[in-house]
Amino acid sequence: MKKVVFRLKRVWEGRDLWAEILRGRKTVEYRNNTDYWRSRLLEGKSPRIAWFTVGYPKNNVPRLEAVITEIHIKLDLIHTHFRDVVLISDIIPPLSSV
Repeated sequence: MKKVVFRLKRVWEGRDLWAEILRGRKTVEYRNNTDYWRSRLLEGKSPRIAWFTVGYPKNNVPRLEAVITEIHIKLDLIHTHFRDVVLISDIIPPLSSV
């Protein structure tokens, strides 16, 4: 199955995105409608699995894995909807300082 990796900032506008995705509160990831993201999300065979990591991690770090249910463009953003989030490691990265 084709997958796409979303690199997250741990805290964005005061929200812990990692925790919100893990708890099911955040179910849509937004990316700018650029050639880069169109090539990964819309062209060819669309991805069915999303991986979420905090930043650009080294080996054997935690990630969240989810099933992509829908991808569409609205205004200048690509909306990627997902469900069934699973934590792939039991190590949760520390909360960075805000």
